[in-house]
Amino acid sequence: MKLKKILEKVGLDAAQIYDVVPSAVFTVDNQKYITSWNKRAAEITGYSPEEAVGQSCLLLGGESCQLSCNLFSLDEPKPIRNLECKIKTKNGSSKIVAKSLDVLRDEQGNIIGGVESFEDITERKKAEEIMQKRAAILDFIDQPIYVVNENLVYLFGNNKLISRLKLSSFDEIIGKTYSEFHTAEQTKDFAERVAEVFRTGKTLRYEYESQRGDKGEYQRTLSPNTNETGKVVSITISSDDISTIKPDKPGQLITICAYCKKIKNEKGHWQSIEAYFEDKIQSRFSHGMCPPCSVDAYKELKLIKSISPQ
Repeated sequence: MKLKKILEKVGLDAAQIYDVVPSAVFTVDNQKYITSWNKRAAEITGYSPEEAVGQSCLLLGGESCQLSCNLFSLDEPKPIRNLECKIKTKNGSSKIVAKSLDVLRDEQGNIIGGVESFEDITERKKAEEIMQKRAAILDFIDQPIYVVNENLVYLFGNNKLISRLKLSSFDEIIGKTYSEFHTAEQTKDFAERVAEVFRTGKTLRYEYESQRGDKGEYQRTLSPNTNETGKVVSITISSDDISTIKPDKPGQLITICAYCKKIKNEKGHWQSIEAYFEDKIQSRFSHGMCPPCSVDAYKELKLIKSISPQ
């Protein structure tokens, strides 16, 4: 049965918009054979209307459909909305879709078929999976990290940020704006920096003083997140506590030996650069060799070998 007749039977007059709706839409008869197939369905699956109409809806090979039919199941209340499942496209690839479905009835209330709409959410699910993996990693980092959109709405925040804002869970911040947790002056300054990153697409770093209980000094880094076309869609922000590695007073001089490069500490004792900063930032150093020094060291080694007795 053609779509127009089906719509007439259920008292609808929407055939003219069938092919312009943004979602894939198709109908089946009560034997589960496809009776109509719109353009978006063809775009997502690769099957043209001519190829799909008359075929069983199992053409899509949905995993849930293979086990049971949600559309005609008497145990499933209708309509069903946003049911996620996998389908097989014409080229054999799998896609994740979110579908909604309902039965179609004639004027007497008899079931004469069904209608399903679906959207391709494959890329969104991949992005969510990546974000979940990253979130698990970011929650172990001992510095606030969060993501905002152009309107300063929080899209993500790690545990350190949640703790710093004195909240108890991730849900308390997602969907809320920066202004809900900061002063008008702080929000204005932050908004200007975010706007600059959205405009230029370049990473921005600046220092600021926290107005919270710790009153520490931080370096904030704003990094753009772009989509496949290169457009900035959100910004990842991290804040590093630099209070311990900055001089205690603005303009304070740090004395360093011009020969051995040791640093004089606050008690007047000379320390190696590594020891001095290990005390300041509570971290350890490892040693490597930069490329220019590697070249010089190699030259020196060749010279030593050339003058050494055999």
